[in-house]
Amino acid sequence: MQNEQKNQNVQKQKMTEEELQRTQVLNFDTFKQVARYEKLSSKKPAMIFALLGVLAILIGGGYPIVQSQMQKKSENNSQSTVQARKTNKAVHSKLTCVKNNLGGGNGLDEVLTIQYSFEDDKLTSLTKELKLTITPGSPIGQTSLQNYITALEPYLIQQDGYKISVKQIENGVVTTTDADYKKLDVSKVPELNQTNNYFNIIYIAGTKSSAISEDMASQQFTCS
Repeated sequence: MQNEQKNQNVQKQKMTEEELQRTQVLNFDTFKQVARYEKLSSKKPAMIFALLGVLAILIGGGYPIVQSQMQKKSENNSQSTVQARKTNKAVHSKLTCVKNNLGGGNGLDEVLTIQYSFEDDKLTSLTKELKLTITPGSPIGQTSLQNYITALEPYLIQQDGYKISVKQIENGVVTTTDADYKKLDVSKVPELNQTNNYFNIIYIAGTKSSAISEDMASQQFTCS
């Protein structure tokens, strides 16, 4: 009986030692897990700050590139706008027609110059200049010139888009007829003026330069 109890005490002691070793192993494993966690935890903020630093560098370096690309795009858009405006810009041109009548029977030399202005080859305005000078040596030239100036008075009118002016020069006179088709109403031009070849308006707004040039040539004008 006494031996049996002694054997039981020995077994209990062995179990206690085994449990102690097992507990120490568990505690050591727990310690390793805690140490590994702390090690990882201490690295995690460092990794985060490192990533933030890389992002800051990338963003800082990329901003000028983005800004430059946006500026280039803006410049390209501006150039395209300017190019479009240039493309849509109206083309202006002129046609000058001249007819001379020198040494006429009335003792006056006559030069009639008409300048037509076009926008995209459509008539927009004209200036008709009549220059009369006394033919050198003519005995009736002065009288004819004075008669012309006297008869000119009723023709000198000014209205929207149409006016006639006169200027005296040495041994002569110059009358100028201006017509602006953007303002002109041809129907309102007096019949007296319309029946006079020096002051009439025979072409309507928008007439092509080729049509005017051909008609002027048929009237013995030289155009350029």
